[in-house]
Amino acid sequence: MTIHGALQTQPQDVPESSTPFLLRQALNMLYQEIGADAVCVCQYSHEVKHLHPVLDIGLNRSPSLQAIIESHILYFDSPYVLTTDALKGTGYSGGLMWHLTSSGDIIGLVVALTVDGAKRLISESDVLQQWLEVCRLVLENQLLRENDVITHTIRDVAANIGDDMTPQDMVNILSARLFRPPIRFCALLQFGPVREDRPYGPFAYLEVMGSWSRQFGPGIGAGIRLYVDQYTEVLGEISRRRVWPIPDIRAIEKLIDPLTRAFIRGANVRSAALISLGAGGHDLGVLLVGSDEDYQFTPQELRVYLSVSEFLAMTAMTRLLQQQRDFVRRARGAILDAVTDGVVMVLPNASRSVPNDNANTYVLMVNQCFTTMFNIPQSKAEGLSLTQLLNKMQIPDDLRQELISHWISTPLRDPSTPRGEFTMVHPHGNLVTIEWYSAPVYQDSRVMGRIFTFHDVTADRMAISLRANFISRLSHELRTPLTSIKGFAQLILEEMGSEMPPLAYEYTQIILDNARQLTALFTNIIEITRADTGEMKLNIAQAWLKDLIENTAYHFESAATDERKWLRLEISEQLPQVQMDSNRIGLVLHELLSNAFRHAPENSEIKIQAIYVDSSSKIPHGAPEDVVIPAVLVSVTDEGSGFSTEEAEQIFLPFYRTQEARSARMPGMGLGLTNARSIIEIHRGKLWAEPRRPRKRGARFFFTLPTAELS
Repeated sequence: MTIHGALQTQPQDVPESSTPFLLRQALNMLYQEIGADAVCVCQYSHEVKHLHPVLDIGLNRSPSLQAIIESHILYFDSPYVLTTDALKGTGYSGGLMWHLTSSGDIIGLVVALTVDGAKRLISESDVLQQWLEVCRLVLENQLLRENDVITHTIRDVAANIGDDMTPQDMVNILSARLFRPPIRFCALLQFGPVREDRPYGPFAYLEVMGSWSRQFGPGIGAGIRLYVDQYTEVLGEISRRRVWPIPDIRAIEKLIDPLTRAFIRGANVRSAALISLGAGGHDLGVLLVGSDEDYQFTPQELRVYLSVSEFLAMTAMTRLLQQQRDFVRRARGAILDAVTDGVVMVLPNASRSVPNDNANTYVLMVNQCFTTMFNIPQSKAEGLSLTQLLNKMQIPDDLRQELISHWISTPLRDPSTPRGEFTMVHPHGNLVTIEWYSAPVYQDSRVMGRIFTFHDVTADRMAISLRANFISRLSHELRTPLTSIKGFAQLILEEMGSEMPPLAYEYTQIILDNARQLTALFTNIIEITRADTGEMKLNIAQAWLKDLIENTAYHFESAATDERKWLRLEISEQLPQVQMDSNRIGLVLHELLSNAFRHAPENSEIKIQAIYVDSSSKIPHGAPEDVVIPAVLVSVTDEGSGFSTEEAEQIFLPFYRTQEARSARMPGMGLGLTNARSIIEIHRGKLWAEPRRPRKRGARFFFTLPTAELS
């Protein structure tokens, strides 16, 4: 028997070749030589994993027999012995199976069967090998002709599919140029993602994007969605097989929801082939080809459908990528325009000779705020080099030269984040203060460009200044009566303490203690506001941090003895000098040690370490990203209860106190660490806290001070 395919592009004017005669003659000779009760030749396609009977003699064919043969295809013993147990229920008790191969791939099988288990089949002879070779050559020749048909088919389909075609247009071309009776139906279904910004999954549904029916025409059922969670078995089988021929669609009706089942019945689909659409390792959808009769798809047809589906998948991938780029561009533009800061994205210019030089860059994009802030249209900014952009920005010439010098000297791929600020006249006519910073943009851990951000801090600075002036004046006004209260209370205790009743003495002492506490509170508030407004006076000089640490620790020795705690200093002997106000940094060290003594339990250690760091790899994990290097790194560690990740940043807020400090009624107002951080940051350093570590007790504070050489 010979099964004719359903390809319209299969040549119709080629005369019958001698192939069927040769194959029939070879099969007759094999039948006689082997001594079997039945023999058959099957064609196999490893691409679609499909077995198709081509010719047989005396074969009692059944679906179960074909399934058994298919299950043994990949056993590479040739001939392979089919046992009685393997053939159970087929009417045969034994058999042999020979693989026919081409270029290492199985292209077909010769199967010989017997109904008598005791009958011995001939498995080796020169005549047998000759006729097996004839069968192999016939199938190989058939494969070459099929490959030629597939090539012409793909070329014909590809020539008519353009880049801007919709899925429905593609299905229309397939129906006109590929299908002929008995193919009656085709549908192209595409996966729909759960989220639009993740087009490659996870998926929520399959949607009919294009369809064709010989009975109803194009577009039938368009927009129908099959939800993935209802089709896990079907989609799993398609993914495993890539091409899944289904001779009787009723066999899988229980796996289909009622609406789709009614739709398939309405289209009169009885047999179908489901082909996976995928490209670049991504699942894109499914191509469904259906017939209105019980139809056996040939390997040639399935290979054509698979090849067409791969072409369609690549076309769909191109469209999907374009949609994704458009979506990202629209979303990126909307986000940037919604940002209230001016933003410039700069990439290296590959056509220039020095790609890492900021002079050889181009502006990828600017947002609306930037164009308003510097009075330069977006169309005129994008595509310029960084220097050209600066020349077009409406800023003073001396400022322009300063920014050019600063920005061009920073390599494009530098991982640091330089920052600064300047004052200019806004296009609206008012004087504004602009704070800027430049940060690298990463892609797969590689710096691909830089982003420049401009923030108008005029209102913030004005609000800070007004608040600072108000607090400073209020604190000064309150400190005057407090000084009197403190002085008179102290005088009363000194002059009349021995003559006062015990209760009056106690109350006067409370007045003095609270006056001192309020004076310290207002002093801290004034210091913090001065730091915020840049008015804190510093006496900067080169100094050895090692000496300051040792002197500060010396003042805690008596407290350590009284509280049964001990100090351990681990200070590197190679520490360079730093530029600092020794009194202010001494206050920071005193605050950190006081904090450690308050929280450390008895019979515990408080450790101070100081090392020199000249690279970011030596900075502890969790440090701020913009630590200035090289620097001296100081840490203060205690063995108290520590604090959580949330508290690690909150403890630097004014008046914040941990739950432990509140519960234990520890002294303090929650301003010491705030003031300490302000002092360190004025010195261009960083102060931070490390959260509680797994299986370790205690808190650990770090701060850095840039070295004198850097300053």
